[in-house]
Amino acid sequence: MAVSVQQLTKELEIFGVDCEESVTERLAELCARYEQNEEEMVGEFVAFLTSTQKDCLRSETVDSFEHEFLNKRLSKAHHSASKDSGHAGARDIVSIQELIEVEEEEETLLNSYTTPSKEPVTLLGQIGCDSNGKLNNKSVILEGDREHSCGARVPVDLSELKEYSLFPGQVVVMEGINTTGRQLVATKLYEGVPLPFYQPTEEDGDFEQKMVLVACGPYTTSDSITYDPLLDLITIINRDRPDVCILFGPFLDAKHEQVENCLLTSPFEDVFKQCLRTIIEGTRSSSGSHLVFVPSLRDVHHEPVYPQPPFNYDLPHEDKKRVQFVSDPCSLSINGLVFGLTSTDLLFHMGAEEISSASGTSDRFSRILKHILTQRSYYPLYPPQEDMAIDYESFYAYAQLPVTPDVLIVPSELRYFVKDVLGCVCVNPGRLTKGQVGGTYGRLYIRRQTMDGEGRRSPCVAAQVVRI
Repeated sequence: MAVSVQQLTKELEIFGVDCEESVTERLAELCARYEQNEEEMVGEFVAFLTSTQKDCLRSETVDSFEHEFLNKRLSKAHHSASKDSGHAGARDIVSIQELIEVEEEEETLLNSYTTPSKEPVTLLGQIGCDSNGKLNNKSVILEGDREHSCGARVPVDLSELKEYSLFPGQVVVMEGINTTGRQLVATKLYEGVPLPFYQPTEEDGDFEQKMVLVACGPYTTSDSITYDPLLDLITIINRDRPDVCILFGPFLDAKHEQVENCLLTSPFEDVFKQCLRTIIEGTRSSSGSHLVFVPSLRDVHHEPVYPQPPFNYDLPHEDKKRVQFVSDPCSLSINGLVFGLTSTDLLFHMGAEEISSASGTSDRFSRILKHILTQRSYYPLYPPQEDMAIDYESFYAYAQLPVTPDVLIVPSELRYFVKDVLGCVCVNPGRLTKGQVGGTYGRLYIRRQTMDGEGRRSPCVAAQVVRI
């Protein structure tokens, strides 16, 4: 198969991975050898780097990658049967009204996993992988629920689908043929539908334009524990006077070298509290901006379990009305506009696990963001990334989307962006620092629009990502 080194480089850049040319050329060779396209290979490589915490991107790294990862996890896919012949319909991804509301069709949807049939069957289930390796187009399984299908599983042949985008944990409806009872040849993949947007009322306040500033930690450079970048941000807040500042952790980064090596002379909690005092007192008199603090799993002093509770911090009386501590994730209403907030790097986690095939140009970020909205979850990936500890009792109570957000803020290590996805304005503001240099933050101008004959209009008047 033809492999483009240039396309490999572009895919690596999406994940912020800068490789020597020899590494990219080796990856191109592996693409051809293991019958992987550029996107699939980069997904495998980034997952390997993440799981092994390797950052030395030389040819030796690729040797380890092939030996420890590809040989073990892709050999089965490499030697499996070639694709069946045939042609899928003109459109393989079909929208349905409600993915979850299938009560009337439960018998049809859930009891046909292992029943041989020459007629098409429709199955509701969760995407999984048939081995301990990373999901690929030859290892997809569909798993039913315990209540209706006793957790029955069936391997899925994707060869008839011209378009698909799948990840572990995704809830889907598939139509296909299972003549043997041992494999579903999928012919249609039904997408979910996002929840409705929140409908504001008179109690939600006025329609005046608001400025919202969003920034994500770390707030120190990697070579120092002084908060100089944070002081620069406070200067910007006092200059621009945003109505709301949404600040994501980490405020004291567990991955900072001085934290990992226990070189701090003060307890973590004290350093964190001093950081918050600096922000709150530094923005008190001149700007009066409302402050919203969102914790991160990398906040070294805070509970490292997802979903995370808000920070516990005693506010002075004069600041209680303008400072708010929220959980991660959180759905926050600002004058009747709903902001979806999460500090977890969902884009990176899902980007390393998603597999896709598209007939036209396809934007990975938009695909992942669309999954978040249609799966109605702040973290639809299952199993989660290895270093994520999830409390699933709290997860089902606090990590589901109550409505489709008007604005979704998803800070990530990946490249910053502003995108409109299904009518939701999605923003990755980047991080305030990148290693030893300054990074980026986001600035949005929002205004709740009146409903007119044309229906809903975007509340985001303007959005930009700015270098600090």
